[in-house]
Amino acid sequence: MEGHTTITNFECPPWLGFRTLNSEHMQIMRLTRYHRATLTLLPNRSPGDGREETEAVKVVNAVLAATQKEAFVILVTERSSLFHSVSGVVAPWGLGVFEVAADGQDANVTQAQLSQVVGQARQLRQVSWSVTVVVVSDDPAFLVAFAEWSLKGRLLVWSTRLLVLTRLPLHRLTHIRTTLAMTNSMLITLISAPNFKCVVYVELPYQSSATQPLKVASLSSKEVMKLNLRSPPFPQKFNKFPTKVSLVVAKFETLYKEKVISDLDVPGKRRKVSWDASVRCLETIAEAMNFEFTFIRPPDKLYGTKLSNGSSTGMIRQLEDKEVDMGIGLFSITPERAEVVDFTYPVIFETTQLIAGRPSPEVDPWTFLLPLAPVVWVGLVVALVGVLAVLTLLPSCLLTHTSTKPRVVTNVGCCSYAGTLMSLLAVRYIPYQIQTLQDVVDKPVNLLFMEGTAQWHAFMAAEEGVMKDIAGLTSKGRLKSYRGIGNRPQRLYDLVRPGDHVEIIEGGAGRGEMADAFSERGKCDYYLAGENFLPMMAAMAGPKDGPLVPALSHRITGVLEAGLFDYWVSQFTPNFSACLSPPKKVILKTALGISNIWGTLVVMAGGGVVCVIVFCLELLTSRLCV
Repeated sequence: MEGHTTITNFECPPWLGFRTLNSEHMQIMRLTRYHRATLTLLPNRSPGDGREETEAVKVVNAVLAATQKEAFVILVTERSSLFHSVSGVVAPWGLGVFEVAADGQDANVTQAQLSQVVGQARQLRQVSWSVTVVVVSDDPAFLVAFAEWSLKGRLLVWSTRLLVLTRLPLHRLTHIRTTLAMTNSMLITLISAPNFKCVVYVELPYQSSATQPLKVASLSSKEVMKLNLRSPPFPQKFNKFPTKVSLVVAKFETLYKEKVISDLDVPGKRRKVSWDASVRCLETIAEAMNFEFTFIRPPDKLYGTKLSNGSSTGMIRQLEDKEVDMGIGLFSITPERAEVVDFTYPVIFETTQLIAGRPSPEVDPWTFLLPLAPVVWVGLVVALVGVLAVLTLLPSCLLTHTSTKPRVVTNVGCCSYAGTLMSLLAVRYIPYQIQTLQDVVDKPVNLLFMEGTAQWHAFMAAEEGVMKDIAGLTSKGRLKSYRGIGNRPQRLYDLVRPGDHVEIIEGGAGRGEMADAFSERGKCDYYLAGENFLPMMAAMAGPKDGPLVPALSHRITGVLEAGLFDYWVSQFTPNFSACLSPPKKVILKTALGISNIWGTLVVMAGGGVVCVIVFCLELLTSRLCV
């Protein structure tokens, strides 16, 4: 607000740690002048505070120097009396100062000022490689309001460091302790009586309100600042929790499988382990980060996404509302979902396919024509030439009074055709008719589609092409949607296996279903169509700007680089590759029947009809000529 919210002047060269700037960013930067900060940090300045100011600035500078030195510093305070010229904060990469005159003002005015300050500070964060926000205040209401607006305005993402400087004791900071715990923050409290002292704290996440924050440094008049090496400034407190914490995880309804294994280190010598690659990955990460978890499923049985009206569904809504700490769908990464949640490093890269029932082998009645193919004739000619060469070079093997060359050549030709024909008549052909989305549109088959997935929303939002045609099958009664996958094996067996339904499914899930069916029944009941569409990256997810996501990404990267996820997929899905490349032809030992040779009979009958027609034409022609 004009007259209440101010920005000190500074300039910073464009190459000094800033990303590409737009005109709005440049306008903000023109308001400032790059300099070594000379600002006091102690609120409620009074005579005799000069030494205290110096010591407080030392603490701030020590914390800033111990972290990334290339950070841009943003200073936020609520009183103009805080700014006095002293040898102050060292900010070699630039300093932006925001002041909100909150004293004696209406709370709504202060809120409006803070929203503007946070918005401008966020723009500075967006154009800086690294940012440290220093907040100076003795007003609990101001600190709470700043915490609220900085989270709403996305100023305090995990990459932004927050340093709070105050004279308030810990028991008066209860309302911002959660914010300090869930952000990359540190707290400096100043104690003036009886002797001056600065104490630096780090609030650990997921701790009870009765737990004291971790003290990482202190400074008194008789000692210099000492940093606890076990807890450096702005520690990566989400990489591994000091004590085991409990998290709530959103997980879609799935065929969660467990297996009992021997374990001599547990009571009973046996324990259950997950038989699901994504859950096993989460268990490994939980062990490394020292947390335990419980699953919660979305009430509407949807993966979910952000809708056009601004609301969300499924697990995405649970994450947006922070009902859960994380979700392990795994979620396909889409722009709509990325607006309201954050994704970890991708766990899998997958495409979407069609799964259909594998047809029964069929007899091709025109098999007898296959021996007449050009390749067969080339082979036959080569064989005949070879036989003639042998008969010519070895005449002593034959009786001198008999010429057997024509007979032998005829036998070779007849035997070659007969042998090839008999072999082909034993072959059964498997007609994989559904291979593309266009085949689904053109052929009389129904389509199964699970609601709430990224693929579902992509098809429903399509404005042209075959994807729009697929969505149009709803009006024709040929597209059947469903929620939840708990009964997928039975649904595939009842609907897809007979051949009158196909289903859109992620390739990995489809291969797993085929493998499970093969393990259960010993045969390949399904096949995946050849067309791949809608490539997706799938990952775990967390609330927007949540601090867990960077820590999870770090652990997931290690799991993937070690090859563990692929190993779990192969181990937890027996016969995973058994039905991936089903044969198009099979050989059966069965007696020949009319179904095998009716094509030959058709040709014979057709030839006879043609002969009769020609004979009749000849008779008619001869009579006309007479």
